[in-house]
Order: sequence, then C-alpha cells, then structure tokens
Amino acid sequence: MSLGLTVSGRVYTGALSTGDTVLLMPGGVRATVKAIEMNGLPVLLASAGDNVDVGLAGLDPSALHVGGLLCSVVSPVRVHIHPNSVA
Repeated sequence: MSLGLTVSGRVYTGALSTGDTVLLMPGGVRATVKAIEMNGLPVLLASAGDNVDVGLAGLDPSALHVGGLLCSVVSPVRVHIHPNSVA
C-alpha cells in the first residue's frame, strides 16, 4: 500500500489512529492521518512505543523538517524556538 507523503518515527505517548487530525510542530500545521504501517503492514491504531510509518494528507511537503513531530490538536506540545522563550 502506498502511503503517499510519509513520516516515520515512534509514538511516545497516547495513540494514533487512521483519520486523526494532527499538528506538525513546530509551526502548528494541520494534517490528517491517511494510513499507518508497522513493519510494512497496515494498522488502524498505533500506541506508545510503536515504531510507525504514517501517511499524511493535507500537508505541503515543504512543511516537513528533520526533528519535527506530530502531536494532538487538543493538547499540542510546547516547542522551544529560542533558549529563552517557549512557543
């Protein structure tokens, strides 16, 4: 299955499901989880500790950067953009 625009990483807390809306941080850009794969197999849900490939929809590829992260829209992470400030 082709995931299209894909990011890879570990789910650190909570869970991620197909259809979820997520924020790409820093920047707060919204995207929709189109599909999730673990070990090359499609799954509907990923939980804390899972290493996943996530297919995203509604996101311009130029918004992706090494070190970026996906987080909940309801509870976004705070991102340090300068040593003396928090976004």
